[in-house]
Amino acid sequence: MLDVHSPAFAEGEDLPIRFTGTRAGGADVSPPLSWSAVPAGTLSLAVTCVDHHPVAREYLHWLVVGLPADLPFLSEGASRSRMIPPQARELENTSGRIGYYGASPPPGSGRHPYEFTVWALDTSTLRLAADGGLAGFEAAAAGHVLASGSITGFYER
Repeated sequence: MLDVHSPAFAEGEDLPIRFTGTRAGGADVSPPLSWSAVPAGTLSLAVTCVDHHPVAREYLHWLVVGLPADLPFLSEGASRSRMIPPQARELENTSGRIGYYGASPPPGSGRHPYEFTVWALDTSTLRLAADGGLAGFEAAAAGHVLASGSITGFYER
């Protein structure tokens, strides 16, 4: 199991406003994430952010694949920047945009969990369409996951 942390929030805490969507008053800035305990045999890493609230229906907020196996972190604001290594790809989120889409749950729908997961994969490439979404990622990664770990932050409007 990968050990995933963020210096911006602890497991189970609220996401700082800057990591929320512009509709929620934020800046759509991806949070900083770090991880350790990447297993031997890992050829690449992937990062997902999913809202698991029943109203959100597994809303994919971020999907990055092809990150180098020896990469120990992503800095704040890495999405859609040069901080994403050139061999990696950010793919479409549920909103149809490439890159991170900040937390922006419907007002009054309660506290939503945003789970940031880092995946250690035994392949350097996944056959995955840019608009494949969470289901496409899960299908492409099936049989290639060596380990994963996550951190969950919450947000409510």
